[in-house]
This record gives sequence, structure tokens and C-alpha cells, in this order.
Amino acid sequence: MKPSRIFGACDNIKGNVAALFAVLLFPVLIGVAFTIDIARQIGTSRNLQFAIDAAALAGANALQDASLTEKQIQERVTGIFNANSPSSNLGVTCAEPVIDFLADDAYAVELEVTCQLPTLLGASLSGKDTIEITRSANSTISLPTLDIALMLDMSQSMDHGGRLPALKSAAKSLVARLITTESGKRVRIALIPYGEAVNAGVYGNRAQGKAEDDDSDLDGDKVCVTHRKNVDSRFTDAAPSEDHYVSDDSGAVCKTPMILPLSSDAASLNAAIDSLTARGYNTAGHIGLAWSWYAISSNWNDVWPDASEPNPNDEPSSIKAVVMMSDGIFNRHHDYGSREAYLQSASDTMDLCSNMRAAGTIIYAVGLDITPPSHHWITEEWLENYGPETVFEHCVGDVDRFYQPSASSELDGMYQEISEKLEIESVRLAQ
Repeated sequence: MKPSRIFGACDNIKGNVAALFAVLLFPVLIGVAFTIDIARQIGTSRNLQFAIDAAALAGANALQDASLTEKQIQERVTGIFNANSPSSNLGVTCAEPVIDFLADDAYAVELEVTCQLPTLLGASLSGKDTIEITRSANSTISLPTLDIALMLDMSQSMDHGGRLPALKSAAKSLVARLITTESGKRVRIALIPYGEAVNAGVYGNRAQGKAEDDDSDLDGDKVCVTHRKNVDSRFTDAAPSEDHYVSDDSGAVCKTPMILPLSSDAASLNAAIDSLTARGYNTAGHIGLAWSWYAISSNWNDVWPDASEPNPNDEPSSIKAVVMMSDGIFNRHHDYGSREAYLQSASDTMDLCSNMRAAGTIIYAVGLDITPPSHHWITEEWLENYGPETVFEHCVGDVDRFYQPSASSELDGMYQEISEKLEIESVRLAQ
């Protein structure tokens, strides 16, 4: 009888173990199910973040193309997300991405997307059929902006040898290369024609603290601005204010066309270039250069129309450049007679260039068939200090930015090369 009792006890032990195992199996299965679902959630989240990051970057890149509509950009963003999303794996379903183009940044886009991941054992054990996963991404492309002033010699000598038509063609080529549908308003160009003075029109009145319609000198729309009298601001881009206003020289010296502030409208720029005429016997290069600086300096924002306000001077992603052009020596200064004017205009130009480059302005110079003056008082020492090549080389600070075409036919190619170098400067800054 004893053996039978032993066998019965064993049966009881086995039954207890089986019951205990059944009790413990349920939480184990729940743990395994949630472990599997958590692993799937982590993998899906990782893939989802990659997809939405790629879509946001594509959106920011697309915003640079001014030819695309917002709807087209949205379609491109959605397409990139769908191509990379984990929706086709593990039964994941995703809603359409919510896209927001950030108003404060022209090249920024924000995305958010919510997806549902089906659970495995968790559905029957925990009652949750899906796990909700939400991810967001923000992408900003900070491409440099370019504010460029074309300083164009409109003295009467430009009317000879086909110079003016060649300059017009070269200037329009530069506009065509730099202002495109892709660049949008990121690139803007100002035109600063100059001769014996600069015709600043209504902007000249503002720079003198006068009413916009002031015509006290009875010369109509013409406002012939010259250099500032205050030496503290003469060679700077300080905002015009009392005691630091520009000067005005009414009369026949101001025959050049009116300046055109910064614009990204290629048609308007080309029309203004086509209308250029060359008049006036002398060349006040220092005044043309000063107003070229004013046209791209944010210190002068109160003078220019809203759409032409230069980008902030301290903006790291902003390039400021001046392309100065002349077919002769600078020989006009409104404070001095003929002989002294040669020296003083050259000296003022170099002082302005020093301060412009110190402020970060890039300067290119084009000297079309420039020859040293032949007056009897011109000496080798004078040419070494104030000659046209000396002035231009000093202004650019880098000989690779100084061009000396000997014929008008060379202008177009040189302006094209300058535009290419400006594009390279933009790429470098973007990197």
C-alpha cells in the first residue's frame, strides 16, 4: 500500500506545478507581447523620424525656388515623406503630414505626422489595438542674401567707342545670371549711375533732411548730391542726420540718370539699364562709391523704399558687394579746383574703400581702358600714390577682383566672371 501512496503524491505535485505554470504564463506572455510591441515601436519611430526629416529638408530646399507655388511645395514634401515612410511595413498607417511654412523665415518648414502601429499579442491581452506615434521636424535652409550695387560711369567719355552699349549689355548679363526664378528676392541689385555728381532724386532729399517734394533749387526731379561736409561721417555709411546730411550741388553738373535702389525685379533693372545715357565731362568717383555703399547699408533703411531696404549689416548670411566701374580717372571734387580735385577724389575714394572693406563689403573694380592723366603737374610719385590703377587696386584689396579690359568688347565676359565669383562667395558662405 505504501507505494501507491507515493505515486499519488507525485501526481499531486505535478498537478500543482502545471497549475502554477499556467498562472505564471499569463504575465509572461503579456511581458513578451509588450516587449515585442515596444521594439516595433522604437524601430517604427526611428524610420518615421528619418522620413519626416527628409520631407522637411526637401520643403526648405523647395522654398528657395520662387517658381514653385505653395501647393506644389506641399505636394513635393508629401511625396518625399510617402516615399520614405514606414507605412508599408508592419501594417503602419499614417495621416497626411501637417505642413507649416514658418512666416519668420523664408526658407523654413515645420512638419508633424501621426501614425498608428498595430499591436501583436498586446491587442488581445491589453485591449489596445494600435500604438500612436507622433513625430515632428523643422528644417531651415539659410542661404546667403546678396545686396549688390553696380556703380556705373556715365561721364561723356562713355559715349565713345561703343562703350555705353557694351556696358549696358554687360550689366544686363550680370542681372540675368544673378537674378533668376530660383533666387527670388534673395539677390537684389542697385544701379548707381554717376558722373560729376549723383542724381539721387527723392532719396537725395531724404538724405538731406528735406521734404520729398522739395525743389528749392528749382531743378525739378534732379537732386545732385555730393559728399558730406562733416569729416566724421564723410567716409562712413552712418545714417544721414542733422550735421551728417549729404550735400547738394544744384545746376548742370548733375546730368546722370537717377539711381535705382535695390531690386530683385530683373525687368525693372533691365529697363533702367537700357535708359542710361552718358553726360557730363568729369568723374566724381568718390561720390558714386559713397552712394553705392549707402544703397546696400542697413544704416540707410529710412532713406530707401521698404522693398529696397538692405539686409542688416551684421547679418552673418548676408553678402554686400559693390562693382565699381570707370573708363578714366576720378577728377571731380566739389570742394577744390581742377588740380586738387584729381588728388582729393582719388584720396576720398581710397578712404571710403578702406572703411567699406573693413565693414565686410566685397569690392570689384572694372577699369575700362584707363590711362594715367597727362597733365604737366602729374609726376611718377603722384601716379604711384593716386593714379587710377593704384586707386582700383587699393579698393579691391585683392588683385583677382580688379579687371582692366582694353576694349569695350571685353566687358561682357568680365561682368560674367564677376557674377560667377559672387555666386562662389555665396556658396562658401552657405557652407
